[in-house]
Amino acid sequence: MTTPTLTSPEVAAFAAAVRDALADLPREEVDELTDGLEADLSDRAADTGADALGDPVAYAQELRAAAGLPARGTRGRAPLDVAVANARANLADLRANPRFEAMLKFFAVLAPVWWVARAWLAYLLVATLATVQKPLPDSLPMLAVLVGAIIVSVQFGRGKWQSRLAVRTLLIVANVVAAVVFPFVLGWAYAAQASAAYAVETQSDYWEPQGLVLSNGTQVTNVFAYGPDGRPIDGVQLFDQDGQPLDLVTDPYTEYLTGKTDLATVPSNAVPGRKGWNVFPLQTIPVESAWEGTEAVPKDARLPFPTVQPLVGYEAEPDN
Repeated sequence: MTTPTLTSPEVAAFAAAVRDALADLPREEVDELTDGLEADLSDRAADTGADALGDPVAYAQELRAAAGLPARGTRGRAPLDVAVANARANLADLRANPRFEAMLKFFAVLAPVWWVARAWLAYLLVATLATVQKPLPDSLPMLAVLVGAIIVSVQFGRGKWQSRLAVRTLLIVANVVAAVVFPFVLGWAYAAQASAAYAVETQSDYWEPQGLVLSNGTQVTNVFAYGPDGRPIDGVQLFDQDGQPLDLVTDPYTEYLTGKTDLATVPSNAVPGRKGWNVFPLQTIPVESAWEGTEAVPKDARLPFPTVQPLVGYEAEPDN
């Protein structure tokens, strides 16, 4: 014969609340989970006091978890829904820990940064599909892609467009995947940026011929002559003190000369027997055409000044 257990009113009320939280389970399972509940609660109350019993709903959830049962209301639902519900229940248990709650608050402050980083990862995915191998947009369409991704990511972060469980679940999966790949993508972006910077620094060694004429330490790629009246002169042939053509390149067979602009200078074809690198001003072609070796029609170089101050004793003649 079993001796009845004496319980206080607080313990009895707590046990009743626990059973109420388990009411969605079959009666047999409830009896099995709560077998000896009052005795356990009485021992706990005797050791720590009735006020330390805690939350009966959380206690019921602990009993469910220990028995491998899903959270309340998840029976008969899809496995994914059950997993999400269980994850939320576990998160609720973790948030009862003050240190974990403080950590969550810290990361909540950084949430907007993550929203932008998540959008950047989405942009990189689109850029890769579009064969644009650059970590940041360099065109208006790609800039629009990045801005659009930021808007969508921020809206999701603010809780917009998440009325359906499928959308919320997809967002959780996307966040997990983005968090896993983010360090690798960050390393790739750094390597790509460093490679681009190295290419710019070494480009002249591979593509640009070195000039012979410098002005204040800067390579001269063209010369513009003005007459004593201050007007520009076209087709000027320049020679040095030894009568040698004043070329701006080391190799007379050089096809083009590039500087720090988007135009490349090309020699004159009007000199018999050689390329007219000393006929100024030199004409220009787009630098992309020079690098790629594509055909381009040379154009007259843009003058730095329409006219300059005439020399003393000279006056510019009026235009007819």
